[in-house]
Amino acid sequence: MKYRKTSGDLPLAGLVLALMLAAGQASANSSLLASLRSAGVTLSESQLQAVSAAEADAVADVVADLIAANPEAADVIVGAAISIAPEQAVAICLAALRVAPDDAPAIVAASALAAPNQAGVIVRAAVTLAPSQAAAIAASVAKALPGQTQQIVSAAVREQPDRAAEITAAVIEAVPLREAEISAAAKAAVAETAVAARDPGASVSIQSNYAPSSPNGGSSTASPN
Repeated sequence: MKYRKTSGDLPLAGLVLALMLAAGQASANSSLLASLRSAGVTLSESQLQAVSAAEADAVADVVADLIAANPEAADVIVGAAISIAPEQAVAICLAALRVAPDDAPAIVAASALAAPNQAGVIVRAAVTLAPSQAAAIAASVAKALPGQTQQIVSAAVREQPDRAAEITAAVIEAVPLREAEISAAAKAAVAETAVAARDPGASVSIQSNYAPSSPNGGSSTASPN
């Protein structure tokens, strides 16, 4: 998505700096400062003051306000925010979805890319908020993070088991080379959801059952932080 710059918009590099300040990281690293200088972008004094005045735990609110003013840059804003406040990844993603629900697939994919160790948790939260877009969300995230396809499918289907067929088909279309594992993950998630419905005590959290994949695509036994 091309970022449209108008007099009322925050350019991306300036946005990253502002969000870093909002997250309590007052000093940008040298590479970011070099990027700002080379791009020739700056924040106005009023913009900088408004964002930097936010508390560290208010980044999601800042993101929501920025997206409301610049909905066409929602995924870019989310990715920038999560990259400097990964501990707030889910909150930031959901704040963005509430402001720009039509951009759910792109927003969730950007969120997962910025915090890949939290991809499953992010997907599950997102499809809970936007159930009608569960298939599109799962497909978008799986395409962005193919090494975590099983985790992503499981997260989406666990939350929306009635949409399992739709989710499975959409993810297979997005990542066709992983059709077998996608189908297996969806079937397992449906079965586990059915067991949990009969016996709530048998339900196991997604964090413990589906650890994030390693950078090389293999599964890890560690739970996401």
